[in-house]
Amino acid sequence: MENLDKYLKKIEENVNYKTSEYEIKIESLGDTMKIRTLTLAEKREWQNSVPANGIKTIGDITENKAMRKIIYNVMDLKEVAVAAKEKGLINSYYDVLDYLFTVEDLIDIIHSISDHIDKKNDGVDDLKN
Repeated sequence: MENLDKYLKKIEENVNYKTSEYEIKIESLGDTMKIRTLTLAEKREWQNSVPANGIKTIGDITENKAMRKIIYNVMDLKEVAVAAKEKGLINSYYDVLDYLFTVEDLIDIIHSISDHIDKKNDGVDDLKN
């Protein structure tokens, strides 16, 4: 291999990677504190945990108008919503989702809907391939 020495040198540098310390001023404490730089393993863990490429928060999913409409329709919640609105319990028909289900329930419902979309042989996977 042509670049073997170069690659081995890089591996050796990473194996012998040294951390360092620096100070940061903590405004709320009115003091400075020392922070150690990350080890390579910590650095990888940090980088792998940062959201990227449009990964959303739970609220971005459960509060999505299109998602709420779909859940409302596929669960046929109109009758419950109309009754709740007539009693003055909710302002909007889609509010039934917030008062009938917990956030955890909504996530489970979304997951279940997604599972059933994937299980159906609708040809989408054929188009992807």
